[in-house]
Amino acid sequence: MGSGDCFLGVEPTKVRSLGVGLNHLTFLHDLRVGGKNGWGQVDKVLQDQKRHLQKAANAPDLFAEMGQAATARPTYYDNPFSWEMYETYGAFPAVLDRHVVEFFPERFRDGKYYGRTLGVDAFSFENVIAKGDADYKILIQRAADAAELDSGLFARHAGEHEQLVEILRSLYLDERRTFSVNLENAGAIPNLPKRAVLELPAVATGHGFYPLFMSDLPETVVPILNRRIHVVELTVEAALTGRRDVFVEALLADGSVTSESMAEQLATELLEAHRDYLPQFA
Repeated sequence: MGSGDCFLGVEPTKVRSLGVGLNHLTFLHDLRVGGKNGWGQVDKVLQDQKRHLQKAANAPDLFAEMGQAATARPTYYDNPFSWEMYETYGAFPAVLDRHVVEFFPERFRDGKYYGRTLGVDAFSFENVIAKGDADYKILIQRAADAAELDSGLFARHAGEHEQLVEILRSLYLDERRTFSVNLENAGAIPNLPKRAVLELPAVATGHGFYPLFMSDLPETVVPILNRRIHVVELTVEAALTGRRDVFVEALLADGSVTSESMAEQLATELLEAHRDYLPQFA
């Protein structure tokens, strides 16, 4: 990967970051470029791009689908909502627009997203499913083929690398490498609930994972995360007690369901569809 693949225009190997949050709602907490605080450099590039770039209304390279290789250096307009959040809240969503928009349904009523529609011509559901089906067929074909595997199969796009083997190796050999994992907070992030399961940096050792203790998250994003933690707590409470009314409240708290009658109907349909697996709601 060259510097052209990086928003800052530097070699990606010089960039280090720490992220904290929930799965798919993780905010970059610390950013270093060459060992120094990188947020000032981000602000400069951001303002330069906004002055000199113009968003093309129907540019085909905007909103690239999952698995589609980037054709140019990333810009502000590739992930407009994430950058708007950064400018407003002072924290950048690490997973970018493709994931983070799902946590803000009130911002995208009817799926409307910067002149497009989520799930249709922006991050299309059908395209993602079709790609998965096509990849599966290729895997089956290659598994049955006696020919040597193409080494290109082991190449990974930035941000899409699976670290399972590296994590297991670090645990087994006590290498003490740092990874982003989902663990109980237990005070690692002081201004978030101790019992919440967070996505945070932790050291993988022979004794297990040790989360890194970090300073408080910016107070601007704490309410965003607490809202989502509340939804999880309601869902768990409903599952453990079999209380349908709490399940309805969890659906309403999520924000995607906009009326109690709609939540009631959805709860009825979901519980009926999964009746065999949820006997506590009988």
